[in-house]
Amino acid sequence: MRTKLSNRNFLLTCQKIFIPFGHFASLCHQINLKTVVKGDDTKQYHMGYFRDDPQEPPCFVARNCAAIDCTITPMAENIFGAVNAYLDAMKGKCDPFQKMKVSKVQNSLKSWAKDNNFVLDVLSEAMKARNKKVVTKTFHNAGLVVPWNKKTELGYRKLIETDANTEECGGEQL
Repeated sequence: MRTKLSNRNFLLTCQKIFIPFGHFASLCHQINLKTVVKGDDTKQYHMGYFRDDPQEPPCFVARNCAAIDCTITPMAENIFGAVNAYLDAMKGKCDPFQKMKVSKVQNSLKSWAKDNNFVLDVLSEAMKARNKKVVTKTFHNAGLVVPWNKKTELGYRKLIETDANTEECGGEQL
Protein backbone atom coordinates (compact mmCIF):
# COMPACT_ATOMS: atom_id res chain seq x y z
CA MET A 1 0.00 0.00 0.00
CA ARG A 2 1.42 3.38 -0.97
CA THR A 3 0.72 6.64 0.81
CA LYS A 4 0.93 10.27 -0.15
CA LEU A 5 2.23 12.62 2.53
CA SER A 6 1.46 16.30 2.88
CA ASN A 7 4.42 18.56 3.71
CA ARG A 8 3.43 18.69 7.38
CA ASN A 9 3.04 14.92 7.62
CA PHE A 10 6.34 14.42 5.81
CA LEU A 11 8.08 16.53 8.47
CA LEU A 12 6.41 14.55 11.25
CA THR A 13 7.51 11.30 9.63
CA CYS A 14 11.07 12.58 9.27
CA GLN A 15 11.18 13.64 12.91
CA LYS A 16 10.00 10.20 13.99
CA ILE A 17 12.70 8.56 11.86
CA PHE A 18 15.65 10.86 12.60
CA ILE A 19 15.39 11.96 16.21
CA PRO A 20 15.76 8.54 17.93
CA PHE A 21 19.28 8.08 16.58
CA GLY A 22 20.81 10.41 19.14
CA HIS A 23 22.79 12.71 16.87
CA PHE A 24 22.07 16.16 15.57
CA ALA A 25 18.57 15.57 14.26
CA SER A 26 18.16 17.40 11.02
CA LEU A 27 15.80 16.84 8.15
CA CYS A 28 18.76 16.68 5.81
CA HIS A 29 20.12 13.59 7.54
CA GLN A 30 19.39 10.10 6.51
CA ILE A 31 19.39 7.08 8.73
CA ASN A 32 22.41 5.99 6.69
CA LEU A 33 24.75 8.19 8.78
CA LYS A 34 25.24 6.95 12.35
CA THR A 35 27.16 9.43 14.47
CA VAL A 36 30.14 8.07 16.39
CA VAL A 37 32.07 11.29 17.15
CA LYS A 38 30.34 14.49 18.20
CA GLY A 39 32.12 17.81 17.75
CA ASP A 40 31.10 21.33 18.65
CA ASP A 41 27.47 22.25 19.27
CA THR A 42 27.64 25.54 17.36
CA LYS A 43 28.22 23.99 13.94
CA GLN A 44 26.86 20.61 15.06
CA TYR A 45 29.98 18.97 13.64
CA HIS A 46 29.99 15.21 13.82
CA MET A 47 31.54 12.15 12.19
CA GLY A 48 29.65 8.98 11.52
CA TYR A 49 29.59 5.69 9.70
CA PHE A 50 27.78 5.97 6.37
CA ARG A 51 25.92 2.92 5.07
CA ASP A 52 24.27 2.45 1.70
CA ASP A 53 22.19 -0.35 3.18
CA PRO A 54 21.41 -0.44 6.92
CA GLN A 55 21.88 -4.23 6.87
CA GLU A 56 25.43 -3.99 5.46
CA PRO A 57 28.71 -2.87 7.05
CA PRO A 58 29.58 0.84 6.75
CA CYS A 59 31.04 2.10 3.46
CA PHE A 60 33.06 4.92 4.99
CA VAL A 61 33.23 7.48 7.78
CA ALA A 62 31.86 10.89 6.84
CA ARG A 63 31.56 14.29 8.46
CA ASN A 64 28.81 16.88 8.54
CA CYS A 65 28.09 20.26 10.08
CA ALA A 66 24.33 19.96 10.50
CA ALA A 67 23.82 23.61 11.49
CA ILE A 68 25.42 24.74 8.23
CA ASP A 69 24.15 22.32 5.58
CA CYS A 70 23.28 18.71 4.89
CA THR A 71 26.43 17.83 2.94
CA ILE A 72 27.97 14.52 3.94
CA THR A 73 31.69 14.56 3.20
CA PRO A 74 33.49 11.20 3.09
CA MET A 75 36.63 11.26 5.24
CA ALA A 76 38.10 7.74 5.22
CA GLU A 77 37.25 4.06 5.20
CA ASN A 78 37.39 3.73 8.99
CA ILE A 79 37.26 5.88 12.12
CA PHE A 80 41.05 5.92 12.48
CA GLY A 81 41.50 7.32 8.97
CA ALA A 82 38.79 9.89 9.67
CA VAL A 83 40.48 11.04 12.88
CA ASN A 84 43.78 11.21 10.99
CA ALA A 85 42.16 13.40 8.31
CA TYR A 86 40.64 15.59 11.04
CA LEU A 87 44.06 16.00 12.67
CA ASP A 88 45.56 16.95 9.29
CA ALA A 89 42.95 19.69 8.91
CA MET A 90 43.45 20.79 12.50
CA LYS A 91 47.22 21.23 12.00
CA GLY A 92 46.52 23.84 9.33
CA LYS A 93 44.40 25.92 11.70
CA CYS A 94 46.26 25.84 15.01
CA ASP A 95 49.21 27.75 16.44
CA PRO A 96 52.74 26.25 16.41
CA PHE A 97 52.51 25.00 20.01
CA GLN A 98 49.24 23.17 19.42
CA LYS A 99 50.56 21.92 16.10
CA MET A 100 53.33 20.04 17.93
CA LYS A 101 50.79 18.36 20.21
CA VAL A 102 48.53 17.46 17.29
CA SER A 103 51.50 16.04 15.37
CA LYS A 104 52.47 13.89 18.37
CA VAL A 105 48.95 12.45 18.62
CA GLN A 106 48.83 11.93 14.86
CA ASN A 107 52.18 10.12 14.82
CA SER A 108 50.96 7.81 17.59
CA LEU A 109 47.79 7.13 15.62
CA LYS A 110 49.74 6.37 12.44
CA SER A 111 52.06 4.01 14.29
CA TRP A 112 49.16 2.18 15.94
CA ALA A 113 47.25 1.92 12.65
CA LYS A 114 50.30 0.49 10.88
CA ASP A 115 50.87 -2.08 13.64
CA ASN A 116 47.20 -3.12 13.51
CA ASN A 117 46.80 -3.08 9.70
CA PHE A 118 44.32 -0.21 9.47
CA VAL A 119 44.27 1.89 6.31
CA LEU A 120 44.39 5.65 6.94
CA ASP A 121 43.89 6.70 3.30
CA VAL A 122 41.39 9.46 2.65
CA LEU A 123 40.18 7.63 -0.47
CA SER A 124 40.71 3.89 -0.09
CA GLU A 125 40.28 1.26 -2.79
CA ALA A 126 36.93 0.24 -1.27
CA MET A 127 35.71 3.84 -1.41
CA LYS A 128 36.83 4.16 -5.05
CA ALA A 129 34.95 0.95 -5.89
CA ARG A 130 31.82 2.32 -4.16
CA ASN A 131 32.06 5.58 -6.12
CA LYS A 132 31.88 3.55 -9.35
CA LYS A 133 28.61 1.96 -8.14
CA VAL A 134 26.84 5.26 -7.35
CA VAL A 135 23.66 5.32 -9.45
CA THR A 136 22.66 8.91 -8.70
CA LYS A 137 23.83 11.99 -6.86
CA THR A 138 21.85 12.97 -3.78
CA PHE A 139 21.14 16.19 -1.90
CA HIS A 140 23.79 15.24 0.68
CA ASN A 141 26.41 14.61 -2.08
CA ALA A 142 27.40 11.11 -0.90
CA GLY A 143 25.50 9.50 -3.76
CA LEU A 144 23.13 6.55 -3.75
CA VAL A 145 24.12 2.93 -4.25
CA VAL A 146 21.30 0.44 -4.65
CA PRO A 147 20.98 -2.89 -6.43
CA TRP A 148 20.70 -1.99 -10.14
CA ASN A 149 19.03 -4.03 -12.86
CA LYS A 150 20.67 -3.14 -16.18
CA LYS A 151 17.87 -4.75 -18.19
CA THR A 152 15.06 -2.70 -16.65
CA GLU A 153 17.32 0.24 -15.73
CA LEU A 154 15.80 0.33 -12.25
CA GLY A 155 17.48 0.44 -8.88
CA TYR A 156 15.60 -0.25 -5.67
CA ARG A 157 16.10 -0.86 -1.97
CA LYS A 158 13.34 -1.20 0.60
CA LEU A 159 12.95 1.64 3.06
CA ILE A 160 13.39 1.00 6.76
CA GLU A 161 10.01 2.56 7.56
CA THR A 162 7.01 0.45 6.64
CA ASP A 163 3.88 1.79 4.96
CA ALA A 164 2.02 1.15 8.22
CA ASN A 165 4.47 3.31 10.19
CA THR A 166 4.24 6.04 7.57
CA GLU A 167 0.43 5.98 7.74
CA GLU A 168 0.63 6.08 11.54
CA CYS A 169 2.37 9.46 11.22
CA GLY A 170 -0.52 10.89 9.24
CA GLY A 171 0.05 9.57 5.74
CA GLU A 172 -2.88 9.77 3.36
CA GLN A 173 -4.03 7.01 1.03
CA LEU A 174 -3.30 7.51 -2.67
